[in-house]
Amino acid sequence: MKTKRIMSRFYWYGLALAAIWLSLPASLCAERISIATPSRGLFEFPVVVSMRKGFFKSEGLDVDKIQMQPAIGVKALISGDVDYLLAWGSALRAAVTGVPIKAVVGIAGRPLHVLVARPEIKTPKELKGKIIGVDSVAGTVDYLSRVAVRHFGFEPDKDVKIIVTGESPTRLAALHAGSIDATAIDVAFAV
Repeated sequence: MKTKRIMSRFYWYGLALAAIWLSLPASLCAERISIATPSRGLFEFPVVVSMRKGFFKSEGLDVDKIQMQPAIGVKALISGDVDYLLAWGSALRAAVTGVPIKAVVGIAGRPLHVLVARPEIKTPKELKGKIIGVDSVAGTVDYLSRVAVRHFGFEPDKDVKIIVTGESPTRLAALHAGSIDATAIDVAFAV
């Protein structure tokens, strides 16, 4: 009799806990996901829209978007401090060297960058002897700038000087201040 009463209590306690658990808002039960992004730009558009429209929440995900330098983002991804990384170039270079990370989605089939220069530079040939600002050594903007320079018939580090100036907003400020003569920036910043 005593055992039956104890079992009955466990049953009712269990049922009450299940009812409470099922009545909790989805946001309390949502899986937390962190996404590292190197800067603001068009490449993160799908993530921002999904966050603002509640698409992640409707799938039971509580997403945090964290801005950090690409090299730091790769390290954070490896250590588990972030779950996803939007720095495609840096992640790809890390994977090629044997870092155990995988690409799960590509947002764009081509780079979303344009090469912009000071107003007095009218043609690509006028970049000779000038300074081009990039995001980081071996970063996406560095790579794209070197490809563009070669396309225009120049040799990077010989015909143009390439310096690290930081992410898109910082490079634009350096361009306006005259500290650099050109930079490749995300299309979103070029408009």
